[in-house]
Amino acid sequence: ARGVSDVSAASLPGVAGPKPVDAAAAVASRRVRFIVFCLFCQAVQMFMSYDGGATPASLDTIQIEMDYSWSPTQFGILGAIDKVGMTATSVIWGRLLQLIDAKLLLMFGLALNAACTLAFGSLREKKLMYTAKFFMGVTQALQGIWGTVWTVTMAPPDS
Repeated sequence: ARGVSDVSAASLPGVAGPKPVDAAAAVASRRVRFIVFCLFCQAVQMFMSYDGGATPASLDTIQIEMDYSWSPTQFGILGAIDKVGMTATSVIWGRLLQLIDAKLLLMFGLALNAACTLAFGSLREKKLMYTAKFFMGVTQALQGIWGTVWTVTMAPPDS
C-alpha cells in the first residue's frame, strides 16, 4: 500500500503539478513580449509580405510600361523568385543569427529590404527586377526565421 509520503500532487487525478517556469520573464514581462510579438513578428511580416499581393496587382501596369514585353512564364518567375530567395537563404540566416547580434542583423535586413523594394518599384529592366525581387525574398527570410525563433524562445510556457 502507498503511504502518504509516496503520493505527489502530480500523481493524483485532477490535481495540477508544479507550475511551469517562465524563463523568458527574466528578459521581459508578458505584456512587453506580446507587444514585441505583435509589432516585430506579425506586423513586420505583414508589411514585408505586402508585395505578395502588390506584384500581381501591378502586372498590367508593368506590362503596359514595358511595351508588353513580358510573357506569362516571365511573370510567373517574377512572382516566385522571392520565394526562391527565402528558401535558398533560410538556413544561412539561421546560422548568422547564432553568430551575429540579432539587432544589427535585423536592421541590416530591414534596410536592405526597403532598398530592394524601392529598386523593384523603380526598375524597368527584367533582370534587375528579378534580382531585386530575389533579394526581397532573401531579406524576408531573415525576418521569418528571427520571428519564429523569437516566438519559440519567448513564448510563455503552457499553463
